[in-house]
Amino acid sequence: MAKIIILTSDHLRHKFFVNTLKNYHKVLGVVSESKPITAYGLKAKEEPIVVDHFKERSEREAAYFGEKNHKFDMEDSAIRSIAFNEANSIETFEWIKSFSPETVILFGTAIIKAPLLTFYKDRIINLHLGLSPYYRGAATNFWPLVNHEPQCVGATIHKAILKVDAGDIFMQVRPDISPGDRCHDFGCKTIIKATHAMGKTISLLENMKIKSFKQPAGGRFYTMKNFTAEAVRTMRQNFESGMGDDYLYNKEKYDMQYPIIEQ
Repeated sequence: MAKIIILTSDHLRHKFFVNTLKNYHKVLGVVSESKPITAYGLKAKEEPIVVDHFKERSEREAAYFGEKNHKFDMEDSAIRSIAFNEANSIETFEWIKSFSPETVILFGTAIIKAPLLTFYKDRIINLHLGLSPYYRGAATNFWPLVNHEPQCVGATIHKAILKVDAGDIFMQVRPDISPGDRCHDFGCKTIIKATHAMGKTISLLENMKIKSFKQPAGGRFYTMKNFTAEAVRTMRQNFESGMGDDYLYNKEKYDMQYPIIEQ
């Protein structure tokens, strides 16, 4: 079992991530960063269809993660709750150092910088929701569904380096979807599969039995400034037109267009 510290956020999906990784490794502590929707600066956040989109996300996350993950399964002394963008503070850095972790795991925080990133160089692993390099930036499992590319929904486990989401890749996963799945089912199932893949990745690294692969350049890049009510409308129309089930029943053909790294 590796001794790890996890930097994450405070939603149900993040609590599921931490509580599940405890089954794989020794979680010494958790830094939980508050990240409300308003932190994204969405111009469209008050549009009814956007409000409904995030309401539906909360409902689906409650269905997938809510039963046992209303809180981190940790002692209070092992949880550091911080405000958005405080993950890079000296106080947080010193708190993490006090646990002497072997590896630091990231999922869903603001961009991590020095001194944490440099002090734990080559020992920080990030879970990026999205398949790099195909989709980069923000909401990287939303935009493939807008662009009618459900095969690009997934997650990438990679080294965290100073350049955002550009570190060498260890492993990638796609969700195990079912008939009738929609946007947030794709997202929640990706998190479930990626969490277990992270546990496996850490074990393989601990035993030096995993390779890493350079990320190629390219791909599409989005920020939350690109997020609009019209994009949500297009995504929903794609599902109404049968995109999800078409992908499910022709998955091998679609997936071959965008190969991923599996170990």
